[in-house]
Order: sequence, then C-alpha cells, then structure tokens
Amino acid sequence: MKALYLDCYSGISGNMFLAALLHLGVDERAWRAQIARLPLGEFEVRVAPVLKNGIAALYAEVLYPPQHAHRGLAQVMEIVRRAELDSAVETRAERIFRRLAEAEAQVHGTTVERVHFHEVGAVDSIVDVVSAALLLEMLEADHVCASAVRTGHGTTRAAHGVIPIPGPATSLLLRGIPSYAGDVERELCTPTGAAILAVCAERFGPQPLLEVERVGWGAGSWDLPMPNCLRAVYGTALETPAPAPGAWEEQLVLELECHVDDMAGEELGFLQERLLTAGALDVVFAPAQMKKNRPATLIRVLAPPQSEEQMLRELFLHSSSLGCRVRRERRVALLRERVRVETAWGQVDAMRTVFDGTDRLHPEYEDCAALARAHGLPLAQVLAAARQGRVL
Repeated sequence: MKALYLDCYSGISGNMFLAALLHLGVDERAWRAQIARLPLGEFEVRVAPVLKNGIAALYAEVLYPPQHAHRGLAQVMEIVRRAELDSAVETRAERIFRRLAEAEAQVHGTTVERVHFHEVGAVDSIVDVVSAALLLEMLEADHVCASAVRTGHGTTRAAHGVIPIPGPATSLLLRGIPSYAGDVERELCTPTGAAILAVCAERFGPQPLLEVERVGWGAGSWDLPMPNCLRAVYGTALETPAPAPGAWEEQLVLELECHVDDMAGEELGFLQERLLTAGALDVVFAPAQMKKNRPATLIRVLAPPQSEEQMLRELFLHSSSLGCRVRRERRVALLRERVRVETAWGQVDAMRTVFDGTDRLHPEYEDCAALARAHGLPLAQVLAAARQGRVL
C-alpha cells in the first residue's frame, strides 16, 4: 500500500501541490500532454527549480493572457469534460470544484448554480485543480493524509476588496481539518489548496508509519524565515488503516436542544448554515407541538464538546429561543477507512466499515452523481454498483 503525506507546515496552494508532486518524480511530460488538452486558449505552465532557505524545491506558475471572465461551476466543468481526461481524474476535479463552489456560494449568500468564481475560475486555478486530480492519479497513492495546516494571519486583497486571512471561503473549506494561524502575516493557505485537502486527504495529524521512498518540495511565493514550501512524502505504508472487524471508538459530543414556535423556514435555514459554519457536527429540525396547541420546531445540535460557548452564541444570536438544554453525550462510532472503488464507469471514493463479519461500502455521493451525469445513468444504479465494486 502506497501513501502520500502532505506536510502543510507553511500552508498549501494549488501551485504548491502541483510542484510538490512533480518534485516527487511524477512524469512531467505525460502530465503536460494531458493538461494541454484543456480548452483554455493560450497558457503555459512554467516549472523551475528554486532554493527556499537553502532547500532545493520546484516552483510552478501558470502564465496566460489577461482575462476578465468569471466562470460558474457548469462552465468550469464543461472545460474539464471537453479535455476528455480519465473518468477518475474528471470525477476528482469536479469534487474539488464543487467544494469550492459550495464555499463561495455560502460566503456570498447565493446558490452553487449561480455562484461565479473570481480567482478560482481563472485559467491558473483551473489548471491547478485539474493537475492536482491528474497527478494524484498518476502517483497511484492508495492513501493520502496531511498535517495540520498553517494558514497565516492578517489581511489580503481579493476580488471584493481587503479580506481577513484565512479568507471566508478558505475558513469554510477547512471545516473539520485541523489548522492554526502561526506567526506569519501572509496568506499561506488558499481556497484551492484547502479544497484539495478537503477532497483528497483521508486523515490529519502526524506522519503515519511510512517507509519513505521519495520527498518532494513545492515552493510557494513568499520569502519567509522558514522555507515557504509544501513537503510531500511518498512511500510504503507500514500500518494498515483498515478498521478491525467489530471495532468502534467512543467519543464525547455536545448536544444542544431547544423549541421555537415563531421562526420562518428561511430563518431556520440560515440558523443551520451558521451553526454548521461554526463547527457543528449536525443540525436537525423536527416538528413538535407546544403549549396552546402551537406547532413548533425542535432544534437539535451536535457539536464538539469544546465548542459550547460558540454554539450557544450562534443559537441565541440567530434563533428566537430564550433558553437551551445542554448535555454531553457518549457517542459510539464505527471505525471507518476511506477507500477507492472500481465500477464499470470509473472509480469512486467510499467509506468502508467492518462490523461483526459484515464488510460494507458507503459510496461518496458526489463521485457517484458525477458518473451518473457523465454516462446518463440512474444514480441508484451507480450507487448499487459502487457498493459491490472492487476495492483498489
């Protein structure tokens, strides 16, 4: 089993990821031949060796004529499809772009269908995302994991003006991923880098037990006291992440609950968005009957135990509730492994659980939906095939 570990001690961006994998030794000529198929007009990817604080690395830069087009998700994916890349590459690229679209839509208060990328819709970002999907496929890593992400702090200028670091979309994309600001007043983690991690990395923390074969360094744009690089470590996994039969883990979760009888559906939807953005694990609404025969809504929130103050703040700020019941509950969760599954139409990601001799696959919806769209198939057919597919 081969594994890729991404050391994000100095952040991550699309071009840092691209350069790090090329520095690992992925076939640059084969990658260029595939990328050249993107119908983006004139563009060039320059890859050059650089020194970062004395460390030899690669720096990648996409060059293209000035453009003013703001592309939507459908336009971006049409560009990817017209390149006629391998279905697994297309599926992974679509998942990354969809994550970006969902974050941008939430930030700007619109829908995924209506959101128009600014920086992300530019030629360089499209090349970076497609290259990430393509290079991962060429590397043939069975598992991808990463360190906590240093984001940097301060402010940066974007299409809508000056914004805080990490940017609003980056903050949403890093939800569920361990991150920290560090002491560098620069943008170290970009939305594209965060989206690549959110889609491709299975777990986060220290480097797992590896027999290291290659190390690649992808350089960023900054000159810092530390090397501004993404370090990619590739080798043979010496520990299996597969769950043991019947294995589970116990967790402590925070459960908050209240009733409201005077909130409109739109307000409840906004409340759910705010709670999830603040780090809630789940938000559930259920119909209820209150005193004076009033129909009401039960709001139940699951969140990490350390987030009590933030969850209460969001509830009281964005709901009409005057009080909330708070409990700490014991939760038992099956151990799971992220795997890649082969189907007749391409590969999909899935969660694998093993319990009491039963091995189950839970396919990734976005992957299956992308295959269903691409091949004109019912989603149910693709899901069924993925559940019975061969684990790679």
